[in-house]
Amino acid sequence: MLGDPKVRARCLRALTLLPRPHRPAAVPIFDHLAEVIRHATGLRRIVLDYADDSFLDSCPTLADALADVESLETIRFDFVSTRGVALLSRMKSQPRSVQCSVNVFRLPSQGPTRFLHNFVQSLTFLELYDALDILAVDTESHAVWPRVRKLVLQDEKIRREHWQFICRAFPNLRTLRMGGMLLDTAGTCAEWSEMDLVQTRSPLPLRCHVRCVELNISLDKQFLSPHNVADYLEMLGHSSPVALTCHLNDRILDYLPVRLPRLRFLHLATHDLELPTELGGVARWVDATLLRLASCLAQTQVRTVIVDLPHKCTNRRAELRSHAENIATHARFGMSFTNLYQPPQPPPAPTESELYGADPYDINYVFPLDLQLLQNDRVRLTPFVPRAHGALLWDAVGPTFPDLFRYYPILFTTLEQNLAFFERAYRSNPECVLFAILDKATPDDSHPELGGGSFAGLIGLIRTSRAQLTTEIGYAVIFPEFQRKKIASNATAILLKYCLELPTASPPGLGLRRVQWGAHSDNVASIRVATKLGFKMEGTHRWAYIRKDRMGHTPRKGDPCPGQGGFDIAILSMCCDDWEAGGRELTQMCIDEHRI
Repeated sequence: MLGDPKVRARCLRALTLLPRPHRPAAVPIFDHLAEVIRHATGLRRIVLDYADDSFLDSCPTLADALADVESLETIRFDFVSTRGVALLSRMKSQPRSVQCSVNVFRLPSQGPTRFLHNFVQSLTFLELYDALDILAVDTESHAVWPRVRKLVLQDEKIRREHWQFICRAFPNLRTLRMGGMLLDTAGTCAEWSEMDLVQTRSPLPLRCHVRCVELNISLDKQFLSPHNVADYLEMLGHSSPVALTCHLNDRILDYLPVRLPRLRFLHLATHDLELPTELGGVARWVDATLLRLASCLAQTQVRTVIVDLPHKCTNRRAELRSHAENIATHARFGMSFTNLYQPPQPPPAPTESELYGADPYDINYVFPLDLQLLQNDRVRLTPFVPRAHGALLWDAVGPTFPDLFRYYPILFTTLEQNLAFFERAYRSNPECVLFAILDKATPDDSHPELGGGSFAGLIGLIRTSRAQLTTEIGYAVIFPEFQRKKIASNATAILLKYCLELPTASPPGLGLRRVQWGAHSDNVASIRVATKLGFKMEGTHRWAYIRKDRMGHTPRKGDPCPGQGGFDIAILSMCCDDWEAGGRELTQMCIDEHRI
């Protein structure tokens, strides 16, 4: 580039100069660079960073070349001093964007006159850092930048005369960002017609609508400010924003339904609030705050809310989603509710003592059981006890488990998985009890602990309601070698009689009003057992269960459980009136038919 500036410089579009302080200037290099800049007719952006007076004094040809460029659209001078400010004020370009930060420690008290007067007709964006004194004091009193739409001021302190100058010199301002504190605003109201964005730490004396207001200060904590909370609320009332970004505080929430009828978007920050030190306290604070926010929004027209939660927030995603739904509902309908449901954690793998239970084994069932009544001449029912029946169960069903349980929604691959299911679904649930079916007609001398007979299968009572006097006969499984021997019919008849007979009958029963039977809609054998005993078909419970494999109905595209089939359940029942109207006799007939 330096070797052939006349040809290659025309391709230059952006240039950044980073002078190294405390090093002697290489004048020949700067002269070559000045030559490049003079031929850079397509140069659009220039950045001059940390250029002190000694640097610019040592390379006047470079400074002159920069001043003579006429094609710049963006100029950025960072931490310049007297000579840098003077250079900026004599540049011939007509840029749309100027950013200037001044090194106030190296700037004399009296700066150059007519600062930025050369950009009056071109500027649309202006950002100043510690340069407001120069602009407000040393510029001609009648100077106006009519095309400036966006103004960013990073001065730490902004005095009343500064504010008066801003209101006069930028009459068509649409965006104002102020990083410093406005110290005095008495008698200085801005007369802009309407603004798009105001970002400030101070309450500005605005008398116009502002579409978006960003307050970068918390009103709930002690802060160094000459203003009080009422000043900030007055500014919000006069500007009547459509969108508001501020720190989450009680006074803002109280003010929303009173003075901000146009507000539709609310963004609340919590990063500098004084929160409880313990994590549990933060979670409780989040819950209480979000509930209060929902209540406040019920009286407003806000339609979008963003809340930046504390970094120490430990609330679960489901809780926060519930709060979000609650806030949305309040904002639309003004109702009040919450949902603090937490999905249960996956249970830990049970220990061996939990799988097999204590001795004696607690069946934990809602009704008392009379084992003398749970038998007939053919079969005997006894509570399933893992220590006595677990290994025998897996020896009988393990090799044929997938086929034997093809009509069930659950599949196991080990005895431990099976026993863990029994523990969670049956023993720990007082609505359920599981029985081992013993075939009296087939003695098993190798297992005398069974008390006579062979272990032939399982059957249970599930979903038992003592309050509603209902139950369901479920999980009926007959081992392969005992199938087609009327074991299922006998076991079902025994339970049916025990459930539906009145406690005053002889022999007595539980006096239930309804006994239900559910079977896979394709399980013809199970449905046949129930109908033969007098159960009445009530209908089909479609898509009742999900199978972890692809068996059953194929789910639709986009289903939350892809690759997992669903199946229907045929629902049958026998009720107390059915029992009294012939069900008792039909069940007894079935028992007598299969006597040994």
